[in-house]
Amino acid sequence: FYKKIIDLISTSTLNKSLLTAPLLKYVAIIAVSFTLANIFMRWGQYLVTRFQSNVMKNLIDLTFTKLQNHSYSFFADSFSGSLVNKSKKFVKSSETMHDIILDNFWQPFIAFVSIFIVFFIQSPPIALIFLVVYFLYSIIIILMSRKTIKAYVDKANADSRVTGYI
Repeated sequence: FYKKIIDLISTSTLNKSLLTAPLLKYVAIIAVSFTLANIFMRWGQYLVTRFQSNVMKNLIDLTFTKLQNHSYSFFADSFSGSLVNKSKKFVKSSETMHDIILDNFWQPFIAFVSIFIVFFIQSPPIALIFLVVYFLYSIIIILMSRKTIKAYVDKANADSRVTGYI
């Protein structure tokens, strides 16, 4: 719609007063689009927050139910602070994994599909170039993440040695 507004203003031989109606129409379409996008974004954030808080509550209940099933000797042989820390890490890891899935995979996938559709409608050769560049970029990111994941695993193992095992 931005293109249509610019084309209408720059190439129009119509009287400026006759341009008002089509310009207002395009501006209204853009305003409604932004408003709907904002509503859906807020609704999505609400649903994600609600889902995560329910999952975290259920995981906390599960963790402490499992801890209560252990014998006295289990607690006597384990540092209770490390058990609480492990429980918190377990619950927090669920939220972190969900955020990673949403932020690093789902939202970029939606953006990629949307951009690809627009490019394909406007110019299929540009869409194919975009597709090739996207897959090359994805391959590079996958290779780089495989190298860095070892550091994260080492850090988690070191943290486990310090805080104890359940």
